[in-house]
Amino acid sequence: MHPALTFSQHSLSDFQDCPRRFYLRYVAQQVWPAPDESSGGLGQDELDYLRQGRTLHRWIERYWLNISPSNAQWERAPSTLRQWWKHFQQTSFDHLPPIRQPEVELVADLGGHRLYARFDLLAYDEALESVVIVDWKTMGFPQPPGYDFWHKRMQTRVYLYVLVTAGAALFAGRALAPERCSIWYWLANQPEAPWVRVPYTQGEYELDRRRLGELVAEIARRKDEQDFEQTPDQRQCARCVYRLLCQRTSSSTTDWLLDDDLLLPDDIASVQELEY
Repeated sequence: MHPALTFSQHSLSDFQDCPRRFYLRYVAQQVWPAPDESSGGLGQDELDYLRQGRTLHRWIERYWLNISPSNAQWERAPSTLRQWWKHFQQTSFDHLPPIRQPEVELVADLGGHRLYARFDLLAYDEALESVVIVDWKTMGFPQPPGYDFWHKRMQTRVYLYVLVTAGAALFAGRALAPERCSIWYWLANQPEAPWVRVPYTQGEYELDRRRLGELVAEIARRKDEQDFEQTPDQRQCARCVYRLLCQRTSSSTTDWLLDDDLLLPDDIASVQELEY
């Protein structure tokens, strides 16, 4: 495997879902048969929904930079996007620490490899008594998932690990205790109960370091294309851009969640090296 590859929540999730997808996307860097936004597994309505999610992320980023959408942008916005934005404007952020910085990137060491994360918002106080990752979610759920869904999510495990491991790079060398860190998910489609908080502990940090390290080591041991097998679970193929290339054209599935991260890929190419 290419030694300079940087891992992320997306790439690790892809490997768990299908090693072959991981190889095609991150090792071979295969763009055929279709880029993410024109995947044969997504209909036009789904693509429009995901693009609205991306627009919402951009609007929220600008909100924290004191830039609001223009009247023209608001007037052209679809109704779903307007509802999300109205929900965001009505949300209280009083529970967050006072210093708030959008779009924060970090790279952490993981067993000699690099692990990248980009936080939608990082909130903290000057004493670093509380450091909070905030992530905006427009995912649609038939039923709101329970706490375990968010606790076990690869994004949660990677983001908290990266924050504790590499966070000193953001705070003049001051280390972060896991117990002072947490991630809060804000759910655009759950206006009555928009927040899900996942705290962190030293024990969970040690467990994440071991489990994520083992996963990265397993990927690194695979050297050639034939080492990256196709998943036996063809439900993973339904919204995969490579399903035609892999000769898996069936898109029948009933249990997929429409994840807004599908059109929010990691911009790893722009990551600058950080000291950790």
